[in-house]
Amino acid sequence: MPLLIICGQACGGKSGLANRLVTHFTKENTPEDSVHLISDESFYSCSGKDRNTVYGSPGLEKQMRGQLKDEVTRVLSANKMVILDAQNYIKGFRYELYCVVKAAKTTQCVLFLNCPLDQSLTHNETSKLYSEETIKALHLRFEAPQSTARWDSPLFETSPENVHELDLQMVEQSLTSGRALPPNLSTQNPPRLAADTLYDLDKMTQKLTSQIMGQMLNAEIGDVLLVSSKLSDDLIISEKLKVNKKLSMPELQRIRRHFLDFYKSHTFKDHSQVPNVFFQFVSNAML
Repeated sequence: MPLLIICGQACGGKSGLANRLVTHFTKENTPEDSVHLISDESFYSCSGKDRNTVYGSPGLEKQMRGQLKDEVTRVLSANKMVILDAQNYIKGFRYELYCVVKAAKTTQCVLFLNCPLDQSLTHNETSKLYSEETIKALHLRFEAPQSTARWDSPLFETSPENVHELDLQMVEQSLTSGRALPPNLSTQNPPRLAADTLYDLDKMTQKLTSQIMGQMLNAEIGDVLLVSSKLSDDLIISEKLKVNKKLSMPELQRIRRHFLDFYKSHTFKDHSQVPNVFFQFVSNAML
């Protein structure tokens, strides 16, 4: 069944929206157990850690994302509408969820509740869920979904003041009437790649790795790198890469080798996708 990913900044009203969605999807003679709500709240309860502790520790935050992804994977193949209520602010994590949806041969959509920093701080004064420092840090880290990215599409965006005007019927239609995502090519037998294709790929990723390393040496955590790749005389691809962690050259080389192994078992109809997918590998390594 479909996956609805709720995405948004801290203290923006995501949980209220999630509960409204559950009510909407169960109102018309639909069994309550046909809608499965997954929330980051369960991680705080089970771990005994508060939000400031989790978001202040990369290890704990990664553990929470892993638990959320595992739960989505477990129930998505069942006959349920799955709603994921969390910040989901990392582009790489949303891409991982997209891959889970593809493997399940179902549909998804992203619902972005965009809350400005001043409103997050104001709402937090009442709830006291976060420290001011944590809220500001989360806003700086936030990677907003883009409708042009296939893992963020279809995308519905709203704000705290307009959330009650959101057309839930249109959201539902995008999930139930949309075309199921095809499974990953890794589940199929790919054609053998030509030697010259692998050679070109090796050269391309070497150049990308060198560019990333060159810019990362002088970058600070939170900076955004702009890396360009010339695929032909008339086609130059530029990609942005946010520095969530400084990587060394040996680490980048290991990521590159992992990507080359991945490429050997996949096929790319459009080779302009290669830099984007490679940057996804690098971005995921910095989570």
